[in-house]
Amino acid sequence: MLEEMFPKREVRKRLLVGPLRDYIEGFADRLGERGYAEFTARDKLRVVATLSRWLQGRGREASDLDDVAVGEFVRDMRDRGRANPNIDVTARHLLDFLRELSVAKTPAAVVSDDDVTRFLLGYRKYLVQQRALAEVIRAASCFSR
Repeated sequence: MLEEMFPKREVRKRLLVGPLRDYIEGFADRLGERGYAEFTARDKLRVVATLSRWLQGRGREASDLDDVAVGEFVRDMRDRGRANPNIDVTARHLLDFLRELSVAKTPAAVVSDDDVTRFLLGYRKYLVQQRALAEVIRAASCFSR
């Protein structure tokens, strides 16, 4: 797929750099599978190559890519005047792709409000029953939701 999109060997060499070089071709295949137009897919692959060089310049590996690193990359590109709405979307699609391959870390589980509420009610019960702090708890606004 990569050879079809970038028939010139020199261009492909410029794309296959940095810590993401081993994943660019697979990502190109993914874009093709999802029906992206060739022009759009080429643009996305250029973003991935830029991200790969960015990671390399910071001494990072593909496994270091996470939501924070993507945010840093996007901000850095904007600060350099390379604002492109495609950069953020493409970097996040790549991150999802790398997570599917178990290359990038999966984000920590998000704690829902229900979990927080359950925890706070359990803690309140502990304080009332075990610590006899009923009056303090009633006055504490952090336990009222």
